[in-house]
Amino acid sequence: MKITQLFPNVYHVHLPTKTEAVNTFLVFQEFYESPELKGKLSSIQEYETWLKLKMDKDLSFYIEEWSNGYNLPSEVLDHFYDASESLTPQAKELLEQFRPRRGQKFYIIGTNEENLEPSTFMHEVAHALFYTNEAYRSKVLQVLGEIKDTEKQKVLDYFTKTNVYHTDVFIDELHAYVIDKDALAEEGVDVSGLSEAHDKLLDVFKEYCPIPLEVIVLPIAA
Repeated sequence: MKITQLFPNVYHVHLPTKTEAVNTFLVFQEFYESPELKGKLSSIQEYETWLKLKMDKDLSFYIEEWSNGYNLPSEVLDHFYDASESLTPQAKELLEQFRPRRGQKFYIIGTNEENLEPSTFMHEVAHALFYTNEAYRSKVLQVLGEIKDTEKQKVLDYFTKTNVYHTDVFIDELHAYVIDKDALAEEGVDVSGLSEAHDKLLDVFKEYCPIPLEVIVLPIAA
């Protein structure tokens, strides 16, 4: 586990494999944004049961399809500092790393060595900016407000269909996916009406991101 502070109140946790990333982040991530387990999930085993019941999938599906990047606000960890018994050793280690900042407001993004796509890193950094920078968030919301409702609905329908996100994070995810619209296109979403918003959001991202766009995920230190 390699932890780097990218800029004030934003931390990047990089792990060697997708499996390690899942063992570290899954419970925290789904506690934050699961459509049905938000605010309730306490263990990977509990999530496995839900995944099988609702989607007839097992954890290997999650590892392959949903483990490339993670993002969560610090208040998620606050729920687990005194209730970590059912967490994996990796998740407990993450808690201990951030325990000195308990009660403070910051953001964590997570990546792994098996997916070094710059677009994944940018997507997660966009979430961090949306949470930590009020000026960035305000400009993002202004751009999103300019998108035709029919075009926004295509993306929101995709979120609903995949059953991955709670509605509480739809707007944040919409902004990150419009920036990373190629990922939507790869999933079969019609993004032809999002080009102008994509360009505007990318300009906003460049304006407020304190790190160079050329920076990509760093490998785990030997």
